[in-house]
Amino acid sequence: MNVLSYVEDNIQEKLNELKDNFEKGIVENVNLYFLYVVNQQCDEYQHEVVSLNNGVLQKDNLLAEIIKHRNEGGRRFNVTGIYKYGFDTDDLVQFMEEGDKGLIEFKEVENITFEPSIDYYQHHNSVFIFLSNEKNKYTKKMIGNPRKKTLKSRE
Repeated sequence: MNVLSYVEDNIQEKLNELKDNFEKGIVENVNLYFLYVVNQQCDEYQHEVVSLNNGVLQKDNLLAEIIKHRNEGGRRFNVTGIYKYGFDTDDLVQFMEEGDKGLIEFKEVENITFEPSIDYYQHHNSVFIFLSNEKNKYTKKMIGNPRKKTLKSRE
């Protein structure tokens, strides 16, 4: 018998036994991660835990958090991406075999709904907000003195 198949079968059997112990519930809190991107690299991040209203992160609450975290280190940042990760699988065996759905992208600030999930895994529900630094506005500098010509008067 292959050791790997024995382990997989054993894990599936244990998960099926424990499956009844897991209960799904409405998501009450969500992790907000603010990732600050400078020169196309993640320079820094901040983490907040925000309460939800019946499993929904309200647009107003999300916008307030974004505005609160928009300035960092004396620099101003703009939102370049909002992504949601929700651990809302029903079948843990299938999740172990196939993985999850991944991140869901939002094009604009809007209400973000989280489906009921297993209580034990609710701390994995997250929203990732990517913020990139504003481009500096450069003005053209004149180097050197421009030639000043005076007109001679004709008499």
